[in-house]
Amino acid sequence: MRKDITKKFTMRENRYLNRMLSFGTIDFLIRKNKRIAYDIIDFTNVFGTKATNSNTKNRLDSGVKTRERIFKGGKSIEFNMVYCDEGSFIMGHSDFKDKNAPRLETIERAFWLGEIEVTQELYQLVMAKDPKDPSPSKFQNTKKYPNAPKHPMDMVSWDDAIKFCNKLSKLKGLQECYTKKPDTKCDWECDFSKNGFRLPREKEWEYAAKASTNNRWAGTNDPNKLEEYAWCMEDPSKGSTHPVATKKPNEWGLYDMSGNVWELCWDKHETNPASYCVARGGSWKSYEDFLRSTMRTPYSITYSAYDIGFRVCRTI
Repeated sequence: MRKDITKKFTMRENRYLNRMLSFGTIDFLIRKNKRIAYDIIDFTNVFGTKATNSNTKNRLDSGVKTRERIFKGGKSIEFNMVYCDEGSFIMGHSDFKDKNAPRLETIERAFWLGEIEVTQELYQLVMAKDPKDPSPSKFQNTKKYPNAPKHPMDMVSWDDAIKFCNKLSKLKGLQECYTKKPDTKCDWECDFSKNGFRLPREKEWEYAAKASTNNRWAGTNDPNKLEEYAWCMEDPSKGSTHPVATKKPNEWGLYDMSGNVWELCWDKHETNPASYCVARGGSWKSYEDFLRSTMRTPYSITYSAYDIGFRVCRTI
């Protein structure tokens, strides 16, 4: 059945692309006038989507939510996942030299993405040791975590986030997406056909942050309204993370895609693929340029900080 769905989507996508501008035309327009180019791209995206959705009555709309509930040790936590449909979009920008040049990208399979960043209470519940285990927990005897359950989990590395995804999948009875490569300390392989939790790929993250728009930030294109959508631009000596979902969401109902904490993605950074991953979205101490949906920054896969976190994703 999965093959039939994929085949149908491929046929629809081919018709869609035939209605869109060519890659050469897109590049030419962006070089000449980015604003006009994006307006034209917006129009063709809408036109192409309407032309290819005639046989998709049973498909969900992007932004539809489903609730997940996690049980462990007599405790439970609920969180929402947001549906992100298959489609194409213009990924990247030409404002900074960060290897994210404008190009047409396709999301071949729909996916679920966490409505919010993984919170400290969810991370603790999933990763804490079994109460019968006498060895000390990472979260015991600390002041930070018990006092901020609704804040995004920070001080986690790419490696920590992957281990969390596997444990969360196991708790939910889902397939684990990640397996450790043999004879390595911090390198993993991801099977995207599995139905468990994982980190989003860069293109999935940006696709969801833009939510069928070409807004510079998740939820807005107006710098004067940015602080309605993002915790950002705080004094590093005084600022901190904030409770999730306390600002406005973007068009698909996703919170904090700009600001609060940098969000780790699955992709490795091209400057040093063996040791560096990519993070997106900026944090509570980032200025507006770093909060753009197109911006990307490298982090060591073993590095953690008070402004780095993540959200979970699932392939459909």
